[in-house]
Amino acid sequence: MKNCILILIVLLSFNSFSQKKEKDTMYIKYDKSLLIRERKLGDVDFVYRIKGTENNGFVYFLEKEKFTNLKVKEVKCLKKILQESEVHYKNDKLDDWKVAEYFGQFIIFIVDENEFIKVQTWYEIE
Repeated sequence: MKNCILILIVLLSFNSFSQKKEKDTMYIKYDKSLLIRERKLGDVDFVYRIKGTENNGFVYFLEKEKFTNLKVKEVKCLKKILQESEVHYKNDKLDDWKVAEYFGQFIIFIVDENEFIKVQTWYEIE
C-alpha cells in the first residue's frame, strides 16, 4: 500500500512540472502616439509597431483576431506600462529585447473603443 501511494505521489509531481504556466491577459488602450498601425510589405495582416524600439530592431504586435464588447476590468496605458516595467536603458531609450521579452509574458489585447484586437508580440532584428 505504501508503495502504491509513493508511486502515485511521484507521478503527480511529474505531471505538475510538465504543465505550461498560463499567461496573464493584458488589455492596452490603443495610443496612436505610441503604436503605429501599418501593413508590412507583402503581408495581409496589420502590425502595431511600438515607437521608440528602433534601436537594435523593431518590436511590434501582430494582429491575430478581433473581438467586440468583451467585459474587461482594467485597460492599461502603454506609456505607463513601459515606464513601470523597467525596459529602459541608457539615455531613457527602450531596450528592444527587454520590451519583447516583457510583453511576451502576456496574452495582449489592444483596445480601440469597443473593439478588442488580440495580438502577438514579435521582435525583428534589422
